[in-house]
Amino acid sequence: MITTVLLIAVAIAFGVYVYKFPPKKNPCPCDTPNKICLDYSSSQINELRVDLIHTMTNKYRSNQLDFVNRNTDFLGYNKNDAHSIWFDLITLKKFIYHIEKTSRDLGAGVNRTISDKDLGIRIYYAAYPTKEENWKVKFPDLIDLYSDPNKQLYEHLHTLVMVPTLNIDGKMVDFNPKDTDTYPNGLYDMPGYVVTPFISSPLKTVAMTGSTENDPNNLTSSQNHGNLIPPADPDSEGF
Repeated sequence: MITTVLLIAVAIAFGVYVYKFPPKKNPCPCDTPNKICLDYSSSQINELRVDLIHTMTNKYRSNQLDFVNRNTDFLGYNKNDAHSIWFDLITLKKFIYHIEKTSRDLGAGVNRTISDKDLGIRIYYAAYPTKEENWKVKFPDLIDLYSDPNKQLYEHLHTLVMVPTLNIDGKMVDFNPKDTDTYPNGLYDMPGYVVTPFISSPLKTVAMTGSTENDPNNLTSSQNHGNLIPPADPDSEGF
């Protein structure tokens, strides 16, 4: 009898609790097949010791950057090369989202199952061409730089280009998520992707450091140009 009373009391208490504190629905649509939901709350955030970061950035500035700044190209322009680049978080999240979403969706259409473990981003060291190389005509992806006098100073400067990679036979290979022809072997030796001093290509591929997302003629998943320091104010840097 006492056991029965206790069970009834527990049931009533549980009912009252659920009524007052109903379970909240997960706002993340993980159960929707065509959505991507990320939750890494069970993993730790990456950290580096501050003294290691200082050591590495200072070594770069005293070696590679110093050598570059003494190059005649930079001496002629009377300015130093960029030593950091800034991207806003939303731009990075959009870029990563579209790489995963596009490759997963298109991969299913060619009988290729692609998960986030198959994907990556290769970061190339790069430098902006000079305005004399005709940004407006030859490189229209750079046309937005003309609207910002500060970004007109980007010519010659060090930057980064991020290109998606796909696991192909155990190797992470550059590929274009929007072009399934690159899924078997990547970009290597693909018609249209090969560029030499004598061959140019108007073909677009998914990458970051292309035209701005506000450009209505932008047909790729590339995002806006990162903020180079210098010429941007270095006071916001911590290292």
